[in-house]
Amino acid sequence: MYSSETSCFQVSSSQAWYYDYRHLNEGKLWRVKSSKDDFTASLTYFKVKCLGSGISGVVCLYQPEQMGTCKAIKFSNGNHHPVKSEYEISLKWPKGETGLLLRPKAYFREPFRDFYIMHRYTSNIVNNISLFTISEKIESIYQLCQGVTTLHNLGIAHRDIHLANVFYDRDKNRFDLGDFGRAITLETNKEKFDLGVSKDIQNLKEAIESILIGEEVEPFARIIDGYRQRLNTLEDILKLGFSLKSSWLILDFMHRTPRNTQEILGDFTKIKERLN
Repeated sequence: MYSSETSCFQVSSSQAWYYDYRHLNEGKLWRVKSSKDDFTASLTYFKVKCLGSGISGVVCLYQPEQMGTCKAIKFSNGNHHPVKSEYEISLKWPKGETGLLLRPKAYFREPFRDFYIMHRYTSNIVNNISLFTISEKIESIYQLCQGVTTLHNLGIAHRDIHLANVFYDRDKNRFDLGDFGRAITLETNKEKFDLGVSKDIQNLKEAIESILIGEEVEPFARIIDGYRQRLNTLEDILKLGFSLKSSWLILDFMHRTPRNTQEILGDFTKIKERLN
């Protein structure tokens, strides 16, 4: 029976769906009702697993008691209520597409944004890397370095970083780290978290070298060589990303700048020195 003490939450005024959190704390189930007073049309979902967590909340996967589509719901920290209607999302994706991925570029710039987003990707970069320009390769490394640093600062170790888990949206120039099936959090697994961070750093180094295979363009090879032995901390990761990005900007600027104005490059050099 429905209890008046049960916390209900209206997801959308247009849909008028309500959630019943009677057993949410035990991780057992939550209910969806077509209206606040309609208890006969409720659907029961069971919690399958936690997909990840961020500053603003936790994303969990729920499976319907009977036939139906699994859903990923993000709950805000503290009150166990869903965060915005768009997080009541289906994990049943069109063939060949992947969803529910981290968006490191946006998150890095706005650190208090919601952690998970709804977005579709048609491919990972394994299928595209041979077609990438040097600029796209540098951009992918730059965004990956930001994303991994953001994850670790949030207390999340991915533990499965490789090129097949880096997804690409060419139209938006976005490279996102996906597949959090092996991820652990500092909050829930303190014993293994440091090992997870170390594994992420090692895997990131290997991913970067895979992206730059066959690229002998200076100064990128020199930068990678310089970091090969000392890419051991989050600060090292960020410096690597910024160094590659700033070096590419300098190189690209030189190609497009007349010789009599190249003194402007001194400003870029100063920026790079500060990052190092």
